[in-house]
Amino acid sequence: MKFTMIPQKQIILIFSLLICIPGAASGEEILSEEFGWAQNLTETWELLDYDANNGIASFSDMEGHAIYQILLRDPDQAGDDAPALGAQIASQLAGTETPEADTAPFTFSGHNAALTEAKWTAGSNPVHGYIVTIDDKPLEPGASPYPFDYILIAFSLEEEFNLYHDFILSNLDGFSPLEEETPMPGAISLFIRSSGGSPAAPPRLNPVENPRPGMSSQRMQPMLNLPLEPGSSADIEAAVAVIDREARILNQFAEAPEETRTAAWRRFYQMLYKDSWYDMRSAAEVIAGRLEGHGVMRSEWPGEILSWVQNFAYRRTGSLSDLEPAWVCITEESGDCDSLGLAYMAILEHLGFESVLMISEKHGHSLVGVDVNGPGARFPHRGTQWLVAELTADVSIGMIAADQSNPEDWMGFDLGFRAE
Repeated sequence: MKFTMIPQKQIILIFSLLICIPGAASGEEILSEEFGWAQNLTETWELLDYDANNGIASFSDMEGHAIYQILLRDPDQAGDDAPALGAQIASQLAGTETPEADTAPFTFSGHNAALTEAKWTAGSNPVHGYIVTIDDKPLEPGASPYPFDYILIAFSLEEEFNLYHDFILSNLDGFSPLEEETPMPGAISLFIRSSGGSPAAPPRLNPVENPRPGMSSQRMQPMLNLPLEPGSSADIEAAVAVIDREARILNQFAEAPEETRTAAWRRFYQMLYKDSWYDMRSAAEVIAGRLEGHGVMRSEWPGEILSWVQNFAYRRTGSLSDLEPAWVCITEESGDCDSLGLAYMAILEHLGFESVLMISEKHGHSLVGVDVNGPGARFPHRGTQWLVAELTADVSIGMIAADQSNPEDWMGFDLGFRAE
């Protein structure tokens, strides 16, 4: 059964003017450049309406049982702060001053924000969902404001809320203001991070024995004993929540047609990369300083960093995805091929090197392709020949096992959202 929301006072909620919004291929963000936002939708969700007059967009799953909307408010309009605005919208949706709702504040990339969980009735249908409100004004003096206050509303039929819950949260995490020019954690991840926590969180599983005991080549010595602190329990809790949620979503596409399954794989890694990229900035700065201090030529950095990562313990978490958060990988020096690949790529990007993630369902393995000069095996993807980096064996960059060297066995994913 399909349903729409009844328009409420002061909030335009759905389906007024159907036009084309600038589209994107699977795994790339939908952009509204005029109104300053971007959205990476879960696979199989689709754009329903886009109002070019005010930047309002509405999306739905294929069944029409779950709705996600992006709304804007003029920042010059006098009004409440983010938590009060979230509570106000919940009241308007429910048509009562005492809605069934709970609002909590958090910080969204230097801006006041709030997450509201609420229940209301759309037409005759009980629904359940979340409201995210983000203030345009930055908390730090001199920082650039957003062009609007952003309001995100995602909900489903109450009776199907648990079924759609992961998709609802994932779409909320897929929203980005265009003022944020680099990958940043999404609203739900940032809400979890804002909850605080103890200085360090334990790993989900103890590391298995290092399959390469005693390895300590001269070329990776500059990378040893980096002064990196464990992440806070809240940061790691958020990263694990994103990994596990996105793995559950990906698992639902296991039997999908190849094109859909490939797009779902790409978005899975994009969302994990988006969530962890910023965390790796400080590690990249330390690594750059260490390499420069040891006189390592910049062209050799990807190989040096690879040698350091190859020395990590091989560890699988036993979860659905088997992935570790990137920060856990580098501070505990452990992880599986996927986890190590995402951490390696994030460090490289911070240092100015482009890379792609290479995934093989046939071999059950992940590699990284790096856009750097040098001899060795290369993987063709989107017009570039990427030098292969094997993360779990002590081999030089450019080397790959002979039985895995067929490029047709691999899918390549560049993890930036936006089309060039």
